[in-house]
Amino acid sequence: MEQIKGQGAKMIAVSTESPDNSLSSKEKYDPPFLVLSDRNSHVTSADKKAYEVPEYLAETLKGVLGLDLIRYNDADVAILPVPATFIIDKKESFNLLLKIQTIRLV
Repeated sequence: MEQIKGQGAKMIAVSTESPDNSLSSKEKYDPPFLVLSDRNSHVTSADKKAYEVPEYLAETLKGVLGLDLIRYNDADVAILPVPATFIIDKKESFNLLLKIQTIRLV
């Protein structure tokens, strides 16, 4: 984190959680960076960083784990984020630094 700040950069997290859940996570974990909420995954979906969970799997998560992704994310569809790291330069252009598209459940 200090290396990022030392370069005059900032770190920002984009969460697919609802604004209330993003705030709760921020309060619980107190990360040293800004956390923004991406309701309905407009930002993450535009750059293919959101995984739309099939209905059968969303129902399984809800039944087995009690995790209702639509309600938790306050979204229209069940979505899980795909982890990715970007660098935004001073010209505000996005450069993908690391992209992990492996989604493991269980």
